Amino acid sequence: MALVNPETSIIFVYISFFYNSLLAIKLIYDTFAGKVEKNKIAWNLISACLIFAGTILMFIWFPRAFTPDIGWDAFIGIILLFVNNLVATILAFMNRIEANRIAKAVNVIFTLLALVTMMQYLHKISALTPFILPRELGWLTLIPSIGYAQFQAFFYGSIGYFYPTLIFIPIAVPIKFRRKVVKKKEKVVKSSSKTGSKPAISKSTSDKKKPKRNVFLDKIEKEKPVEIERPPLFASLRRFMDNATKFIYGGLAILILVFAGLGISTMTSYNPYTSADYLPIFPDRDDFEFGVSLKSVSYQTVDLSDYQSLFLEELDLVEDLGVTVVRLDVRMELLNDFTTELTQIIASLRANGVKIMLSTYGYAPPTWFFQNVSFADYTQVIHNQSVQLVQLYEPDYLLIYPEPFGFSSAFVADLQEADTWVSAIDDTSNFIHSISNVTEVGINLSFNDFDPSINLFQNLWENSTLDFVGLDYYIVHARDLDFSYYLDMATNNTKEFWFTEFGVSAVVYGERTQAGALAGMLENCLNDVKIKGFVYYSLLDDFYGANTLGLVTETGYRRMAFTKYKEIIAEILG
Repeated sequence: MALVNPETSIIFVYISFFYNSLLAIKLIYDTFAGKVEKNKIAWNLISACLIFAGTILMFIWFPRAFTPDIGWDAFIGIILLFVNNLVATILAFMNRIEANRIAKAVNVIFTLLALVTMMQYLHKISALTPFILPRELGWLTLIPSIGYAQFQAFFYGSIGYFYPTLIFIPIAVPIKFRRKVVKKKEKVVKSSSKTGSKPAISKSTSDKKKPKRNVFLDKIEKEKPVEIERPPLFASLRRFMDNATKFIYGGLAILILVFAGLGISTMTSYNPYTSADYLPIFPDRDDFEFGVSLKSVSYQTVDLSDYQSLFLEELDLVEDLGVTVVRLDVRMELLNDFTTELTQIIASLRANGVKIMLSTYGYAPPTWFFQNVSFADYTQVIHNQSVQLVQLYEPDYLLIYPEPFGFSSAFVADLQEADTWVSAIDDTSNFIHSISNVTEVGINLSFNDFDPSINLFQNLWENSTLDFVGLDYYIVHARDLDFSYYLDMATNNTKEFWFTEFGVSAVVYGERTQAGALAGMLENCLNDVKIKGFVYYSLLDDFYGANTLGLVTETGYRRMAFTKYKEIIAEILG
């Protein structure tokens, strides 16, 4: 399976590892303990080797699961486990190995689970390399991947739609032959008469006629209790653990298969955008900004001491892509300790003719942690950071107070009402306007900030001094490309509307879907005059940062979406 929260996944990795390893050892023990017929020994040993080798190969790869490393050793391991499970299931249905109906059903479930794992790993290879399955076969890997993303999102929230793929070890099904037990036949005694009577079966002494007893006079003779032979404690414990593991993984497998079925509708919803017949129509726009965010200066970056190699790689990509705006998410740690490096980065970008968008993110953990900052302290830090960024760099665009009821709410202990947020945002916006005539001030909002019951967006759009309002927008289904719900709230044109973040995970949805969704989103944006800018998040993948949305992989492979974005920019800007 794939795309699972790491805190949970590690439990299942070790359960699978120990279960499969003990299963292989048990097969080998039964073979050499004489519990298997000689002509079937090879089957047991082959199954043990497939299970053990496949499990070890995947377990060794596990520490590299959250890296862009393909891990061909793990892929071989998955194939070995799938082949073992498939053969065991076929033999069970041919009645070549002992298995009741329940056992056969379990075999089918775990074989399907191994198949889903193999398809998802193949999908990861496709997302990280130039290898792409033909359009007619892409559904084989897309359905399991999207289905599992929906499965995780159901339990862990929207993070499931762009979390790094983590394949963990499927449960193995043994190809297990046992020595047949021959039942002893009853002893037949031939009749002494020469008549044609049938031979009589001898009776034991216990079957002979017993004398009648008087229940009133005879003493009661106590019969000796029959001793029931019990299996050893270890065997009972092993059987319990075996059934418990199968029950847990069987339940997980059924859930994943159900969500895989639900993933079909999500996958097919993108068909109009992934079809070769899709030809988006773009109007002429000379007032639209095309942007991208960088990995080298992201909201998770707290150290720029060794930024050169990564930034230079991104600088080349930015120049080739042709974007007009580059977004940098700045932490206070960078302003405190790396202003020189940040100055060099901004100067290099401007020398290449792109505009600068800076966003304020305050401090990173452990300085700020989950809801341990007062509202007053939080707003003071963001205000001071905004002023400092404008005084040092005077960016073209400045984003303040990121997602008040989204990202910011993770840190603020005493979350305030919308009116209080608007007052703080307006104070900072007014001050920035008083010290700079160049910088346009805006804010990036989350879905929560558009909630009518909170009423933050409406207040900011109508009553604040912001120059623009942005939405960080991530989609699940193709119907989400229709964002009219949010635009309809912008009842007048006093401000500009931006999509300050948009991204689709190629690891979850595949390259074709990522490129098609990007084209569909830009078609809708460019055909709406309210929208003045669009920023794709992000230029590069960042597996350690739970980001597989990149236009380019960490190994440098440019995905189809990179080419599509480049073509659209060139078409609009000439």
